[in-house]
Amino acid sequence: MMENICIYKGLNRDMYTLALYRFISGMGYFVIPYLSLFLTGELKISVIISGIVIAGANLFCIPVLYISARITEKIGPKNTIIITQIISALSYIIVVICPYNILKIWFTIVGLCLSSVAVPSMDTWATIKNSDGDRRKVFSLLYLAQNIGFAIGSLVIGFAYKINPDFVFIGDAITTFLAVGILYINTEDTKAELFKKDNTKNVKLDLKIGISIKVFMFIILLNALAYGQLSFMLPVFLRRVTTNGTVLYGFVMAVNAILVIILSPIFTQVFKNAKLIDVIILSELLFALGYGTYGFGTNNIEFVMITILWSIGEVLFSINYMAYIVQNTEKYLVPRVAAMAAIFNKVGVILSSVIGGAFISEVGYLKSWMCISIIMLISGGLAVFIRRTEK
Repeated sequence: MMENICIYKGLNRDMYTLALYRFISGMGYFVIPYLSLFLTGELKISVIISGIVIAGANLFCIPVLYISARITEKIGPKNTIIITQIISALSYIIVVICPYNILKIWFTIVGLCLSSVAVPSMDTWATIKNSDGDRRKVFSLLYLAQNIGFAIGSLVIGFAYKINPDFVFIGDAITTFLAVGILYINTEDTKAELFKKDNTKNVKLDLKIGISIKVFMFIILLNALAYGQLSFMLPVFLRRVTTNGTVLYGFVMAVNAILVIILSPIFTQVFKNAKLIDVIILSELLFALGYGTYGFGTNNIEFVMITILWSIGEVLFSINYMAYIVQNTEKYLVPRVAAMAAIFNKVGVILSSVIGGAFISEVGYLKSWMCISIIMLISGGLAVFIRRTEK
């Protein structure tokens, strides 16, 4: 295991600080998992209105992400992260102290939208500070740090919410301030000059993005649409087909978290010389096989084995997809393309519950999982198409 961890040695110094940022912010990733409980339980909002608020927050993230890309081009990713995350943390503090529910909702939305800016800005930062050979290592390290933070934070948040729901927002704000402070002190400034090529003259800059990247955005969307079923369709499905569905769901997601942490450095080492698009194709096939076989599972062991299958696909995709994107994008376009990736992911998340619900109501659970599998096969087919265009 130590040999695999050593693959992260020798990277740009700022990358270790970014990894620490992702770890700390991951530990404080409290608001989103408990948002629906906060809206329905503490603010006494109906389930329907709560769903509209959450969907609206996700929709607002789309223009915010696009605007943040343009800001990154002007002031650089470091300044973009610091400014947006401080405002996000302040918004969560206002949620706690504000006495009016309508303002609590709006400041929650502001905080959620601005917090979504950090990842594409970091992806841009990792791109401009590293060579092609180191980028997949960096993206793997950031993914690993984030998931370790999530795992630790998940152990804390349940108790914190039970004691006082305000701790969700306070905890998120405190970890954000801490992470931003570390980032400000321990990293170099990121110059924005790299992103200024033709920016003032060419209003059709997006047209210079290659066809492979445009197609790849739909792969990201389909992945997010399918992955969203793990929090929407899967818990309901397991509760329906097993006697201990809630406990089993928590267990399989814990298995997923452990595998992500263990396999990220291992797969970074094992696939370091593999062609990125080939690894993406393999991940899509594992997703298709894993999601599709859920409908045929009959006992706890089978469900765990299925979870292991798609978890391998998740690791392969997550540590390689941004490396593929930036490898095939002009450097001055990276802020905009990183934001595009985040936007397409967000659209997939928005569609996931709508499409998942429609599948379940129309064709039942077994065929719903098969439909999700077919979606992932389509995604794999798009990856194969990209591979052929690159020859």
